[in-house]
Amino acid sequence: MTQAPTPTSSSESAAVAIFLVSLSILCFGLSDALVKWIADIYDATQIIMIRSLVALPLIAILLSRAGTWNKLKDVQQGWLVSRVVFGAMSFVTFIQALKFLPLAETIAVTFAGPLFITALSVPLLGEKVGPRRWAAVVVGLVGVVIIMRPGANVFQPAALWALGSAALYALAAISTRKLAMRTPTSVILAWVNFYVLIMMTTGVLIFDTWVTPTLFDLMFLVGIGLASTVGQYLGVEAYRRAQPSMLAPFDYTALVWGALLGFMIWGEIPSWSLAAGSVVLVASGLYILHRETVRSSRAVTGWRGLRRWR
Repeated sequence: MTQAPTPTSSSESAAVAIFLVSLSILCFGLSDALVKWIADIYDATQIIMIRSLVALPLIAILLSRAGTWNKLKDVQQGWLVSRVVFGAMSFVTFIQALKFLPLAETIAVTFAGPLFITALSVPLLGEKVGPRRWAAVVVGLVGVVIIMRPGANVFQPAALWALGSAALYALAAISTRKLAMRTPTSVILAWVNFYVLIMMTTGVLIFDTWVTPTLFDLMFLVGIGLASTVGQYLGVEAYRRAQPSMLAPFDYTALVWGALLGFMIWGEIPSWSLAAGSVVLVASGLYILHRETVRSSRAVTGWRGLRRWR
């Protein structure tokens, strides 16, 4: 008879999961910082193309470890294409925002993604959203407005790129949610990066956006692919060890990493509106997570662990 895990082993597993998901978010923060560093030199299509090119060999290792090579053919191509298109567009608009906005502010606005997911799950997935979750969505959008400061002298229309990225991410996450019900994570990652590589390579050729990188810049471009892929892998391992409801709040540590990296690299000092709006936005997101957890455990599996998988 299989021995039940002891409380000590359970707590150790949770601690390891929290450590892994925190490292995962740090990797994504480093990837975002590297993107911001070179976004003025290289087009988004080239950055994403090289990121996917670097990611595919690492994902092949993940497929081998998970033993899911034979499941590559068992995927819903319609939802997969939707996931690829919206995810790629989300990353393109995210890069556009990074060109003009501080790192922490760009990351903060994209955290409106769960709000859009909640709203779009009604018409696209037929889910029922109660008045309390609708209220949380409205409160979260108030937080976004505080961060963006429309009408203020410091407001930049580039913030709309970040907001658009959040909306596109929501559409990609809903597609991922449908895929994840039947498809292993490693298979989703493999197909997504394969299709994105083809899409971005086509874009580079059609729009002639290729710029031959220097050796120094090439290290940055490869670093983006390594950091984001390692972040994805660590996220998979974290969510394998603990419930999404336990780990999802740690997604918001991205705000801390964004502020810290922005200050260390570009001397960006977080504004009062970023701090205040982030508090409102995080509180709204955590409440939505709480309500989804109460409503059904299936409400958080399928997309919570895929937040940054553009």
